[in-house]
Amino acid sequence: MSQQNSSKKDFESKYSRVIFTEQEINIMKTPHAIMSNQKGWKKDRERSQEIDYMMKPYFGTEETELSKQRYVNELQEIVTKWSTELAQQILGVSSEESKKYTAKLLTFGSSILGVSSKKGDIDMVCTCPNFIKRNPHFEEELCQILLNNENVKQLSNIRTAKVPIITFQYKEQDIDISFAQLQLPQLPPTIEEYVSDDLLQNMEERDILSLSGRRCNQAIVRSVPNLQNFQITCRFIKLWAQSKGIYENSIGFLGGISWAILVAKICQMFPNYEANQLLDEFFYYYSNWDFTSVHVLLNDYYNQRTPKQRAITLYMNVMTACYPEYNSTERVKEITLYIIKQRLHEANELIQKEIKYQYKHYKDLLVNYDFVNNYQVFIEYSLQYPEKIKTQVTDKEFEDFMNASKVKILNLIQRLSESRPQGVEFCPWPQFFAKTQVSYKKIQVLYIGINDNSEEKNQDLEKDCKQQIQSFYQLLKNEQKYSTYLEKFDVGMDWISNKEIIRKTFKLTQGTYEITIPKEDQQKQDISKYEVTVQKKIKLNEQGNQASSSNNNDIKDCSNEDDQQQQLQVGEEEEQAEENCDINDFY
Repeated sequence: MSQQNSSKKDFESKYSRVIFTEQEINIMKTPHAIMSNQKGWKKDRERSQEIDYMMKPYFGTEETELSKQRYVNELQEIVTKWSTELAQQILGVSSEESKKYTAKLLTFGSSILGVSSKKGDIDMVCTCPNFIKRNPHFEEELCQILLNNENVKQLSNIRTAKVPIITFQYKEQDIDISFAQLQLPQLPPTIEEYVSDDLLQNMEERDILSLSGRRCNQAIVRSVPNLQNFQITCRFIKLWAQSKGIYENSIGFLGGISWAILVAKICQMFPNYEANQLLDEFFYYYSNWDFTSVHVLLNDYYNQRTPKQRAITLYMNVMTACYPEYNSTERVKEITLYIIKQRLHEANELIQKEIKYQYKHYKDLLVNYDFVNNYQVFIEYSLQYPEKIKTQVTDKEFEDFMNASKVKILNLIQRLSESRPQGVEFCPWPQFFAKTQVSYKKIQVLYIGINDNSEEKNQDLEKDCKQQIQSFYQLLKNEQKYSTYLEKFDVGMDWISNKEIIRKTFKLTQGTYEITIPKEDQQKQDISKYEVTVQKKIKLNEQGNQASSSNNNDIKDCSNEDDQQQQLQVGEEEEQAEENCDINDFY
């Protein structure tokens, strides 16, 4: 029996599947097709209001959004001065006339969709007329101007990514800026409202990709019949996916844009439903959706794809909502799709059997997934930053090393899953955790959970996995781009049982946990015997993840100061895989 068929059989034996009718499938395939025009009842509106109120502490308020807009305006002043001076130098125009040739910062991402968390970063594309070049003007001159600004810290100019960006902190706010050059001497006056398809003519691919984030966000907003219900539903799904450890594009799960497209599709199918009803339909349909053959489409750009593009069929196909169309889930593999479908089915069963009858509430869907206790053994993938190092390196380089490693971890998971015996499951947790140890400035660890559910336990499982790990490590050493990191930092891969992991480490779905190992016991590194000091915040970190209390996993009011003191020390960790990003990262 093939691995794929084995996974499918195991999955279907655990969850009852719904077989959709031909009419339902046609509606699911067709953009803007309606499954039902029925409206919600009064009780649905009340439950939707409860859900909206429940999530307010975790997302940006009017005050935080105004604060972010001030930062955007201040950075726009810098870009305006830079671009008008270039117009005077290159075009020879006067100071007054140069104002017509201004570059513009266009925001995109969760802020456009209305689902940004309090401390979420700000994504922007610096949109320029044709006389301003990526190099030297954007990557050299503007970068130097930002470096000289006293409010800018931790700047990194990432030129090797598929879509190059400048990333930095401005007054402690994380900022990412990409670049797009229009083939026009001046930007059209309507550029902020709408970036039309005809503006993409003769543009470089990476410039088109830079603009695709904003264009796709705006297309999603235009495609939904009720923006408020979309936003409430999308916020909930964002929290739910993070709490279940499946919100991370770089490691083979789904990023924010993919979840937003999935929510928007349900909004199109049920245009008059309230948010709670949309949540019910979201889990019902997607827990049974055949993502390989039934593509998720918001707009009909599919016919404009080339024959080569149409021939590519991936495990999951959630297509972006603007031209040119991309598959936002291209990194999803068989093993990660299996995990996503498991979490969807678990949520659907809770809704159908308990929440609909009010035995439980929607907040019970946000209980954090108990990663440690659900897996028997783990591969611990550690990235180590030595105190004494031959070459000069920065903390930012180590962060880039972490981001690059997330993408490599997906390759390791794929290798392990392809060679696994029947009945063996692999599941990565998508965030790094920090350990402290003498002689190392930083250690960041990522875990892959393993279960052997076969009737005859595989005695050679540990040996086989270690062989795959060793082979994988050799490939990393031979890869030029990654080997430069290995010259500066160390990588460790260990096999450990769940008894060796402190359970409290996984009380949060994201965050940095300080685990101090006494010097005399560093050789053993049995962290299960040591006490850890942790301070846990009953609120989301900058990505908006839910934090659980030590007593239960229910959402609590983040204003309760007493609940914020626990025994764990939690920090914050960046989400975006900058240096190895693909198109999905710029939505």
